[in-house]
Amino acid sequence: MNLQQPTTYNLQPTKRGFGVIEIVIAVGVIFVALFSIMAVARASHELNRRILYATQAGFLLEEASEGVRAMRDIDWNSISALSNDTAYSLEFSNNMWRATTTISLIDGIFDRTIISSAVYRDSSDDIAPSGMVDAGTKKITINVSWWNGAATSSKNLTLYLTDMFN
Repeated sequence: MNLQQPTTYNLQPTKRGFGVIEIVIAVGVIFVALFSIMAVARASHELNRRILYATQAGFLLEEASEGVRAMRDIDWNSISALSNDTAYSLEFSNNMWRATTTISLIDGIFDRTIISSAVYRDSSDDIAPSGMVDAGTKKITINVSWWNGAATSSKNLTLYLTDMFN
């Protein structure tokens, strides 16, 4: 009997070429991960900037309201002499606040204006849209606006000032 040696086959897969494909896939995954991290960081930076500007605008509103109150406290005529529906800017010089028609940016970013309006009273002496003009009260609207990168944002504050010292 003639027994032949069984034929042996190499059943192990060859590994040629798989190293390059694996490297390309790994580089692609790393690239996508880094790109995603950069996009999140950029969005986070933009959101932080918008929050910072909104917070600064709030402080500028508060500062302007205190400024017009200080103007009123020193001399009511500095408030009553403001032309109605005219935009003014607040300026602090010589330890005093004053309104000026020269509009300038604050920190090169924020535009802050104040607008004075007449106040009307009805027969019950309540503030109303029409009636008798109250010379001892002014409506002050403060607006702070800034460019947020995509559009103009703004914050507003309205207050009524009265001639309390007369």
